[in-house]
Formats: sequence, C-alpha cells, structure tokens
Amino acid sequence: MVIFIVVFAIAATVVWWRVLTNDGKHGKQPAACASSSKISGLTAHDVQVRVYNATEKEGLAAGGQQAAASARPGGAGHRQ
Repeated sequence: MVIFIVVFAIAATVVWWRVLTNDGKHGKQPAACASSSKISGLTAHDVQVRVYNATEKEGLAAGGQQAAASARPGGAGHRQ
C-alpha cells in the first residue's frame, strides 16, 4: 500500500510539474473570435426575441415580451 501511495505521489508531481512549466510548446491556442466585423452592423431592431411561458400561470410570457419590447431602444412594440 505504501508503494502505491509513493508511486502515485511521484506521478502526480510529474504531471503537475509539466502543467506548471508548460511554456507554450504544444502550440498556440486559436483566438476565440477571428473578427467581429460580421456583426458590426447589428442593431436592436435586427434582434427578435420570443418569450414562452412554461408555467400554468397565464399572461407571464406576454408580460415578459412587453417588458422586453419597451426596454428596446426605439420604443415600445414588437415585431412578429
């Protein structure tokens, strides 16, 4: 049992040593997003939000949709 614990401790030490001393030899990580120019023309009027009610209370989805529409820049109302 003691031999197993010693071997496990040595293996864990080696693994953590390699993790902590990694200097990027394994390749560079790609950028999360290559460019944001594809969505630069997006406005609040281009976004459509649909609110669904999964409860037994009626009117919650309509209230949520009205709140989202009134919070949108440009006034109240919504597109369908």
